[in-house]
Amino acid sequence: MTQIAFLRRLVSRFQSDDRGAVTVDWVVMTGIVVSLALGSIHIWRNSSQDTAEAIATTTADFEIKTSF
Repeated sequence: MTQIAFLRRLVSRFQSDDRGAVTVDWVVMTGIVVSLALGSIHIWRNSSQDTAEAIATTTADFEIKTSF
């Protein structure tokens, strides 16, 4: 068997083999889900921090009466 024929057979076998494809799918889907989750957390954190600062600014001038 010549080297060219061996390489052709090796490439052909590699192209027809689908073992591990499910693993690749899961890795890609997991990466997408994690990226979306981190992006959502980042957006939510910034929004909640802005809201907290607005509340703090609004309530900073309030005087709390401790007696009736």
